[in-house]
Amino acid sequence: MKTTDPITLDKGTYLADLEPGQSFGPALFAVRSVTDRGEETRAPQLAATLTDRTQPEGRIAKVWQADDRTRAALKVGQIVQVWGKVDTTSPWAGELTLERVETIAQPEDLSEFLAPRPEGHTHAWKEFCRLIRSVQNPYLAELLKRLWDKQSQCAFADAVAARGHHHAYRGGLLQHTVEVAALCEAACAVYPYLCRDLLITGALLHDFGKLTEMEHGLAAGAFTAEGCLIGHVHGGALRVREVAVGIEEFPLPLLNALMHLILSHHGEGAFGSPKTPAFPEAVVLSQCDRLSAHTTAMHEAICKAPAGVASLWHQGNWIYTENLGDTPRPAPPLPSSVCPESQQAQESTTPNNFATARCIPVRGLVAAGRGEESAEYSEETLTVVPPEEGADYLVRVTGESLQGAGVQAGDLLFVQQHATPHPGDLVVAWLPGQGGVVKRFAGDRLESAHPDYPPIPLTEEVRIQGKVTGLLRPL
Repeated sequence: MKTTDPITLDKGTYLADLEPGQSFGPALFAVRSVTDRGEETRAPQLAATLTDRTQPEGRIAKVWQADDRTRAALKVGQIVQVWGKVDTTSPWAGELTLERVETIAQPEDLSEFLAPRPEGHTHAWKEFCRLIRSVQNPYLAELLKRLWDKQSQCAFADAVAARGHHHAYRGGLLQHTVEVAALCEAACAVYPYLCRDLLITGALLHDFGKLTEMEHGLAAGAFTAEGCLIGHVHGGALRVREVAVGIEEFPLPLLNALMHLILSHHGEGAFGSPKTPAFPEAVVLSQCDRLSAHTTAMHEAICKAPAGVASLWHQGNWIYTENLGDTPRPAPPLPSSVCPESQQAQESTTPNNFATARCIPVRGLVAAGRGEESAEYSEETLTVVPPEEGADYLVRVTGESLQGAGVQAGDLLFVQQHATPHPGDLVVAWLPGQGGVVKRFAGDRLESAHPDYPPIPLTEEVRIQGKVTGLLRPL
């Protein structure tokens, strides 16, 4: 695949403009993720997520027959030039089928491919700067000055806060940090015995490690090597310590207290916290962090709920999406055309929300047991927020062979068709003469979690139809 001079190329079609049945190309899109299923598959060999500024959450694109040059071109974090069409047939309706992929010289201006900053970004930045200036302790003030240098500020302004749970959009880390710091500042007014400077500094730095834990450009949300091996909690604490020890006579008790705030801000070990809060400021910070994350995640899900849907399944619970009495629900963020602040900044306002509620078909029953208990077809649909890995459809479980893995009869499983399973993953498979089953993938066989059901060898006649990405247990 040849390299093309990007100066001679226009962006071409935008993802939001593509309709079922439409052909497109040449068009430029960014590659957010790629799944390579190999050559021995009846499904598309490559499944990628392509993005641009009109659909920062991405759109699935498939390559049925992929050669080495196509595989080399579809790299995460790269912009590619593609030709193809939009599918119209189930179960791929609305997805893209790529017929040709070319590499290009990467342009310097990425504005056509990055999610726009959200409404209120300028205000959040001003508030962030005010909070930094409000810290009076000379050691903490100097630490903030050194950590939030020009390079860190530039990266922080456009960083995402998470892969999908909350504030998962460009500028989301800034918004989350300001929310946490503002909540901590309000707590200081209620509890005057709190050490304000220590608490505000901890709030401003609690997620500092996310700047290096994740990518924040075209591959926003993807973990770096540091993120995989160290994580943002430990990484942020180590960076704070590294800078603090370079400040002359920085008090060791103050440094230990600040590091404890960072190391305990997730609250519990089950949530990835290496320490539990050991003094009041740490309790306040961990609760304010949780409040910002969970409140915003629920609000984002409600704003994305389809019209007429009164409730939807979100992160393990049913949430209510209708107005509360005579009080209307807040509207989603305004588009840039009607937002004065966004007009001045020439920014759009649609945040990248990976947890979009949508109508997902239920494809009948699969057996966590014997395949003859399965049923292939169903006309049922559910409006739910799909899991972070995505889902193409739901299946309802019958049988008990996976009770040892926490899967019960009646559970609904989210299934992604094009995901490549790894040993230990739950998969939906089709057995000749029996039908659909859900089992644990073990490389050369499918396994149950019940002694009455023996392993099933993976032969050429056994078809893996998709990977289970989540579980929904009806109330």
